[in-house]
Amino acid sequence: MKLDGKVKLPRPAPDRYAGLFADDGTGRPQEVITFHSRTHTVERIKALWERARDDFLAIGRWLVVAKERMEHGEYEAMVRAELPFSPSRARQLRTVAEFVDSGRIPLERLPPADSVIYEIATLSDDELAAAEPDIRPSLTRVEAKAFKKKRIDTRAPGATPDRAALVRRIERLKQELAEAQAQLTKIDQGS
Repeated sequence: MKLDGKVKLPRPAPDRYAGLFADDGTGRPQEVITFHSRTHTVERIKALWERARDDFLAIGRWLVVAKERMEHGEYEAMVRAELPFSPSRARQLRTVAEFVDSGRIPLERLPPADSVIYEIATLSDDELAAAEPDIRPSLTRVEAKAFKKKRIDTRAPGATPDRAALVRRIERLKQELAEAQAQLTKIDQGS
C-alpha cells in the first residue's frame, strides 16, 4: 500500500523474507520503505543486489565443500530432497563459486549477477582469453553468451574444435546424465 511516497511492506510469515526487514542502513528493523530520491533508491538496490551476489557465492561455496566432503550419492540426494533449488542450479552455483575463487578474473571486474558469471565461467580457456578484455561489471548475460557464439563463428569451416571445451562439455553431459538417471530411478522406485 502506497502512502505519500512510502510503501508499507506486509509482514511476512515467520522466517520467510525476514531479512528484508533487518537492514535499512541504520541497523533498525525496517517496515516502511520511504522514497527519498532516485539516487538513494539506486544506492539501496545496488547494495541489496551486491549482497544477493555475495549470498549466492556463499551458497556455492557451501555446495562445493558439501560435494567434496559427502559420500558418493549423498550430496545429490541432499540437493534433490532438501534444498530449495534443482541439481542443475546447484551445479551452476558451485561453478560460479569455483570460478570466482580461482581468481582468473578479479571479482570487482565481474558482473554482480551469478547467471552472467556462470556464462563466463563456462567459457573455454581460449574463449575466456578472447573475452577477458570485454569482461566488466555491466556485462549482460546476452553479451556473455555471445562470447561463445563469436568463438564458434570465427572458426574456419572444418577447423578442429577446442579440445578443452569438448572435454568440459562431456563432463557436463555426464553429470546431467547421472542426474537424469537418478531421477528416473527415483520415479521407478515410486519416491
